[in-house]
Amino acid sequence: MDAGSFVEDIKELFEKEQGYTEAGLTPEAQLLERQALVTNEIMIWIRSRLDSELAKAPEFRSQHFSEALNYLGKFWKELFAFLDEEGFR
Repeated sequence: MDAGSFVEDIKELFEKEQGYTEAGLTPEAQLLERQALVTNEIMIWIRSRLDSELAKAPEFRSQHFSEALNYLGKFWKELFAFLDEEGFR
């Protein structure tokens, strides 16, 4: 696994967010969309891969990939806080 798979999933989340804005959804409707099943599935997939990668010995990945994974794990709640915020833009 490489960083690209994580980037693609995170990109999908932000593309969805952009779509909500472009569709002119109210903040309340945007929040409902953020909390929909498809978003939760993406988040579960990202977290599952993150936990799987972090469980592996670090020598099986580059230093930079390890640092990025550790950052994602450490700041998980902060990075995805927008999923719980009404009116995020």
